[in-house]
Amino acid sequence: MQEQTPLAPDSLEQRNKKSQSLALGLLIFCVIAGVGNLVYGIRPKAQPTQETESSSFGAMFQEKSEMAVIVVEGTIVHDASGGGGFSGPNNGSADRIVKAIRDAEKDGVKGILFKINSPGGSAAASQSVYHEIQRVRKKGIKVYAAMGDVAASGGYYIACAAEKIYANPATLTGSIGVIAQFTKVKGLFEKVGLETTVIKSGEFKDIGSPFRDTTAAERNLLQALIDDTYQDFLKAVAEGRSMPLPDVRKLADGRIYTGNQALKHKMLDKLGDYNQALADLKTAAKVSQDAKVKNYSQPGFEDIFSMISSQVNHLSPTAALESLTYTDLRHLNKIPLMLYY
Repeated sequence: MQEQTPLAPDSLEQRNKKSQSLALGLLIFCVIAGVGNLVYGIRPKAQPTQETESSSFGAMFQEKSEMAVIVVEGTIVHDASGGGGFSGPNNGSADRIVKAIRDAEKDGVKGILFKINSPGGSAAASQSVYHEIQRVRKKGIKVYAAMGDVAASGGYYIACAAEKIYANPATLTGSIGVIAQFTKVKGLFEKVGLETTVIKSGEFKDIGSPFRDTTAAERNLLQALIDDTYQDFLKAVAEGRSMPLPDVRKLADGRIYTGNQALKHKMLDKLGDYNQALADLKTAAKVSQDAKVKNYSQPGFEDIFSMISSQVNHLSPTAALESLTYTDLRHLNKIPLMLYY
């Protein structure tokens, strides 16, 4: 029997390089496939509309669109990265929404339609979007808002910046108010024999701590913050809806309304869906019904590569551990935090 000659070290090295190249090629193929699914979507295809036709992959290369659509979906927060992983961008990111508004303005659009499907979010993030909408309206851009299943609290705050608000009869909206809440783990810690030592520079540095009861002084301080932000909400609604402040206050006890109820209270302008709002916006902006419509919430190439980079970084065990630790510390130790609409 003929003996097999052992492979030379350089031959083994060449095989390893080929294996690595093959693995890299497979990885690149998977990334390309993922990007293709992200752009074209593997969801059931909707019926063709002017927006879906112009917001496809080819829309990324459009030189000019006359109308813009911006999606506000999910919890509204400040999120500079705006990443949503391979599932797509975070359409509740105030930073992304503001960027979309400015991109549409730069492209010279004549109208912007906001599609809102959000239960609310942080007060500061909602305010930033509200003021950005007001700014572009002063420049002559028509802005309408169309509510989906829900446009409550911060979602309604943003809608109030639009010239007209549309909703379906069963849309849930309203919830005008401000809230801050903290989870207490003091009793649980006492049961298992744990205690926390806090070294702080001032009386209120650990306000809202989950490890102890809230003092009367802290409650008064937090209530003052809530009341101040609540006044901002009332003024925004009163200004946006052209309603007297006392009338807004009667509606603003935190309750939610259906679209039918909101229309009776003049909290919106018309019952109708997104398509109706878009058609009316085109008329108001004095463009044809065949005018090009671009969805500025669609991810561009920079967003896609950012999401890929983010996912690759998250593969690092060290990064995952750091992220977990940060989350734990943020929720348990770095208290207060945010006021929510």
